[in-house]
Amino acid sequence: MAGPKIYDVKASASENFIDLLSSDNQYFYWNDTKFRSNNIGDKVFVIDRNNGKALFTEIEKKDIKTVYDQDIDRTEFEDLGRKYSAQKKWDKFIRFKIIESEDCPERWNWTKQLGSSETCHLFTEDVSEVVKKLEKISDLKKIFSSGQANQVLIEAEVQLPQANSTTVPENSIEYIKSFLDLQNRIKIWSSAFLAGHPATLKVTSQTAHWYYSPIYDTFGPSKFIGYRDIPIDENQSNGLDGRDTEVAISKLKDYTILENGNNNFQKYQQKLKQFLLLNNKKPKSNAQIHISEKLEIRKLMFNLHRSKELFSYKYVMLKALFQNADDNSKSTHEYFWEYYQDRKANNLSPDKENSKISQIDLTTFNHSEINSILDAPFDAINNCSADESIIIKDESGYRFNAPIIDELNDHAQELRYFINFKLDKYYKDIDIDSCSFWWVNQGQTYLVEKEGGFIWSPQKGKKGKPIYHWENVYKVKKGDIIFHYDSGFLRAVSVAKTDGYENNRPENISGNSWDQAGYRVDTEYEEFNEQIPLKFIGQEIADLQLSYGPINSSGGVNQGYLYSLNEDAVKIIKSQMSIEQLSPSIKKQMEKVSSITKTNGEIMSDKQVIEHVYDRLSSQGFIISKADLINFYCCLRTKPFVILAGISGTGKTRFVRLFAEAVGATEDNDRFSVIPVRPDWNDNTELLGFFDLNEQYQPGALIPMLIRAHANPEKPYFICLDEMNLARVEHYFSDFLSIIESRQFKKINGQKRVVTDRVLTPQQMANMNTANIDDEISEWLPKLSKDFPKGLGVPENLYFVGTVNMDETTHPFSRKVLDRANTLEFNDIHLSKGLTLPANDQTIETLDLQHLSFKSKYLTMFDLLGSDGGTAKTVSEKLEELNYILSKAGCQVGYRVRDEAAFYMKYVSDVNSSDLDETAGFERVVLQKIMPRIQGSSFQIKQILENLLQQFVPESLQIETDDDDYIMNLQNLIENKGALPKKIGHMLIQFIEDGFTSFWSN
Repeated sequence: MAGPKIYDVKASASENFIDLLSSDNQYFYWNDTKFRSNNIGDKVFVIDRNNGKALFTEIEKKDIKTVYDQDIDRTEFEDLGRKYSAQKKWDKFIRFKIIESEDCPERWNWTKQLGSSETCHLFTEDVSEVVKKLEKISDLKKIFSSGQANQVLIEAEVQLPQANSTTVPENSIEYIKSFLDLQNRIKIWSSAFLAGHPATLKVTSQTAHWYYSPIYDTFGPSKFIGYRDIPIDENQSNGLDGRDTEVAISKLKDYTILENGNNNFQKYQQKLKQFLLLNNKKPKSNAQIHISEKLEIRKLMFNLHRSKELFSYKYVMLKALFQNADDNSKSTHEYFWEYYQDRKANNLSPDKENSKISQIDLTTFNHSEINSILDAPFDAINNCSADESIIIKDESGYRFNAPIIDELNDHAQELRYFINFKLDKYYKDIDIDSCSFWWVNQGQTYLVEKEGGFIWSPQKGKKGKPIYHWENVYKVKKGDIIFHYDSGFLRAVSVAKTDGYENNRPENISGNSWDQAGYRVDTEYEEFNEQIPLKFIGQEIADLQLSYGPINSSGGVNQGYLYSLNEDAVKIIKSQMSIEQLSPSIKKQMEKVSSITKTNGEIMSDKQVIEHVYDRLSSQGFIISKADLINFYCCLRTKPFVILAGISGTGKTRFVRLFAEAVGATEDNDRFSVIPVRPDWNDNTELLGFFDLNEQYQPGALIPMLIRAHANPEKPYFICLDEMNLARVEHYFSDFLSIIESRQFKKINGQKRVVTDRVLTPQQMANMNTANIDDEISEWLPKLSKDFPKGLGVPENLYFVGTVNMDETTHPFSRKVLDRANTLEFNDIHLSKGLTLPANDQTIETLDLQHLSFKSKYLTMFDLLGSDGGTAKTVSEKLEELNYILSKAGCQVGYRVRDEAAFYMKYVSDVNSSDLDETAGFERVVLQKIMPRIQGSSFQIKQILENLLQQFVPESLQIETDDDDYIMNLQNLIENKGALPKKIGHMLIQFIEDGFTSFWSN
């Protein structure tokens, strides 16, 4: 996969650049010389340093015909009703849709020129090119600091390193290149350590150099964090150790060793010891701690982290200063004010109850009131700098001091990230309001402590050291809520009757001489009528990746006693509770936590969903294997777009309908819809809609379901695009596919949601003709317009399943479509099945399941690495082997397929069913993501099929290709094999007989 392309306009062509921009700045045109290998939908960054412009674009149309005027040496063409002209003779032009347009910053330039080629790709498989590409990405991020372009650049930065193989060749080792890169490595190691990863436990006693992250407030060892992409358990491969990575880290020139005598020395030594003690480890006696406080921006981040006073005001002011620097049409005062108004509009607390900002009227703008608030963070931020003031104040208001602007240009992204992270963390506690929530692991002490009405822990460990999760007992406040875990179940909930206080070990708690002194909280236990199994909530809480949380990455409990919970974790627990049974004091606090409405008793585990749907379909006489059902479910969780292919009459559309009904989405409740695709669909207007001559927006067939799903985000919605290839999918669905690809996690009203680029603009929502839409949607639109002022994207609870037939009436799929979906075949037909009545005629009832039963957990490889790096590594290695085979005909897969294959395999592992084990699961990956790409008549295609068959059916090596019975021998060999060997064999036989083969034609 080449990835997005950069095009650097030469100075000699800059006049053409201006001439080829549309007057409304919506489109840009250029000759196709450098873009003939590109496809519709490919992303391109266009840079014209001479004119100081940078565009982030998408190829929308190719092969625009031209007319050349020899007398004036100019090429002319017409498109979208406009005429264009460019110097010199050019045969064809391309239309680029401008997604984002920015001015190049003053004094901005490339670190290295592109040379005579003028173009380069952001992604590369050549390790020697990685450094150059990282420099290009860094340059572009200075221009595109946010938005879709920034996300593409971040993705490119993540995907560049290629150090995932079992043995890492020395010349392919990649080291960290940026401060944020290093912070993320510290976070990855720290999360793995808290989860008890064996390699991290081993390295703790070997490490002499520890690095502290001010962003994540945790530590990482030099033996691991200096590498960019080497898995945790391979951090010493090829004899490399901490010395190698320290060289890489030292190039950042921003870390210094804390020396004895430094004011922070004792504090961070103790902090490191407490962190390692969470897994009963301790640092080496000569361990040194490195802290980032050398560069001015690093020093600012470190000092801001240490400084506790006016915590939120400082960060909101910095956020406002950045907004003012980006767009000075508003003052820092106004941007500061808008932040708190936005929180209030979303029913979030502006700040702590006793803060100034919470006590004044946020509906009006009062300059003098804001001045009285801003002076304090103004002083606090400047006090965090030992040198010049960071902010200055004059008649025009507050702004960054000019001398630090250059350094801000280099490190603004780091500081922005730091600010947002700290603000999110600060408000987690604020938004829960009047109490904190805790999780206590009790085990053998549960009955004793329940009967006594308390929780208790020692103050120190056997060697006299304080233990973090024991000290938490002392931090509990009266009114806090505690969930009690014992032997695989949450058994009770209690409210703290006292603050945590010092108290000797109770007589009925056994112990040792060293743990006599302790901490205690008196509580009122309330046991659940139905205890909550850990398996129903463990993995969901693990996916939140809580710092110092109770659950490890595998969904099991961490060793330790008392852990704090954030609101997201409490929501997950609440979804399994019936709060009506609780006492008023606990019920009141639980009601403050927004939650998924419980229907039919629970959010079901993966395995339970599969069993329920299978039983429901079987009771209705629908024939499907358990393996096929698991496969469909895991594909749906991997990405909310699945294609079902097969001959007509195999029940593809009926299956989608029955699956949706089984989980509570029906046409009667408007949560399931079939949209028949027509052959005359040439664009997306039938799906998305259009503006008519009266400037009213006429919504397409997709819009009502999109609005309903947004209005009811806790329930799943399903759309079946029936016979979706009667028209060319690229013509009517291409834009929508690109939007689905923009998915990212984002906090909305305190909840982690999957969001996309917008489908509906505010103008379309405001001018929508609702005459043919039910009244309910008309009522929702104003509220959604207010809640989503920038427009509506694809909601995370909306799922698309396309059905396709492959015959003379339909169109084939491009690789763009195949890359973006799993393609499942429904060709396994057994006509003799289903001819007997079931033992009883009772139909299994539907269950109105929650969206969490289907929600994607992973959108990027980083999401998966945080919980299961082993699966990511295994899948990558297998695909690399296959890419060697596939490369013979240019059929190899790229990063998107790699990532989605790894996500799918993780879901298969989570279901943990013998009906579809991990070996069979990977064969499904190959069948659904790789085999549809293989077609043609070249000798290389035949070679690929033979090699793939040998890979998955080693016995095929014994079949002589020159034998007259070769085809018959092949048929006999694959007859009793799985779906993948059969598909490979059938495609190979077709090639031998017809000289051509395709996934779709057999």
